[in-house]
Amino acid sequence: MRVSNDTGGPRTLSAERPCVNTFQDARKRRLAVDMEASTAGRFVAFQNPSGTELKAFLQGIRTIAVVGLSPDPDRPSYSVAMYLQNNGYRIVPVRPGGGEILGEKVYGQLAEIPFQVDVVDCFRKASLVGDHVDEAIALGIRAVWMQEGVIDEAAALRARKAGLFVVMDRCMLKEHRKAGLSNSRPPQP
Repeated sequence: MRVSNDTGGPRTLSAERPCVNTFQDARKRRLAVDMEASTAGRFVAFQNPSGTELKAFLQGIRTIAVVGLSPDPDRPSYSVAMYLQNNGYRIVPVRPGGGEILGEKVYGQLAEIPFQVDVVDCFRKASLVGDHVDEAIALGIRAVWMQEGVIDEAAALRARKAGLFVVMDRCMLKEHRKAGLSNSRPPQP
């Protein structure tokens, strides 16, 4: 696939990252310049956990609140959630409007979920994800995962400082497959 980059020249998009828009490279360059300042006055870049840490994490969780889960089967949030559900995870849709998605009750916000959630998987714009991260911190949820293309370094650092396991700009489905965990658990009844 050929697309035009911001200089007008052609470049090739990777088939590995089909759900990422063409502006991701520019965002990453901006992040390199606009890193979150630490309390010591030094610049700190957020680092994702290693592949080994991600695999252990994915093996240790059961319930995933998917913030921004769309009822549209053509949206990435739907296909990722369906994949995770088919691999034995309990999916909890979080979005306004109620109803059901993938056979699960939809909650308007994280605070409405009446049972324990292991991780919040965010499919929201980067400019909106900070509020969901802060809500996860306040509720004592142990992890926050910001999907591929969702980059809020300040929110990620706040969550990490609060003791949460944090992943940013990574697709949970792809990391699950990369870890060799696909269909490692039977689907839930």
